Amino acid sequence: KDLQLGQFIGAFIGLPGIITLLFMLAMVLSLLHAPLAILGFLSAFVLACVTTIAVSRFITVVSLRLRSNRRSSQLMNTLAFLLLIAAGPLLGFASTGLVALWERAPWIVDAVSFTPLASFWGIPAHLVKGQWGGASLCLMLSVIYATYGGVVAVASSPCQDYA
Repeated sequence: KDLQLGQFIGAFIGLPGIITLLFMLAMVLSLLHAPLAILGFLSAFVLACVTTIAVSRFITVVSLRLRSNRRSSQLMNTLAFLLLIAAGPLLGFASTGLVALWERAPWIVDAVSFTPLASFWGIPAHLVKGQWGGASLCLMLSVIYATYGGVVAVASSPCQDYA
């Protein structure tokens, strides 16, 4: 239990933690005109942090198990190298499609707001627009995602092997 608390606190130390907290502050400042959305954002932020840390622990466990085998480690290194080589052309193709994508942005944002990566941030967005149903659905999905992420992280914890 002490290790989990330390990992939670440690997630806010360092550059990624500082950047996350700065973006949180910027989001709160942008929602000053809607106090209810700020409350929704703060609850969403807590759920997002719990889910992010849980998924991070899960990815760490999976990557440790994959790295323990030499063949899978070499395969992962090869795939990472190929992705690095292909990054330039992929970014070039992606930038030409951004203009066409910009016209569909509102529809895409509304659809993406219910996915595991965006449901947390969909809560304040729906509250600002006055869409109570969308905010409630995003909150319910966020709780489900956070709970599932926590259960998966605890079930795959490397500490279980030593208990």
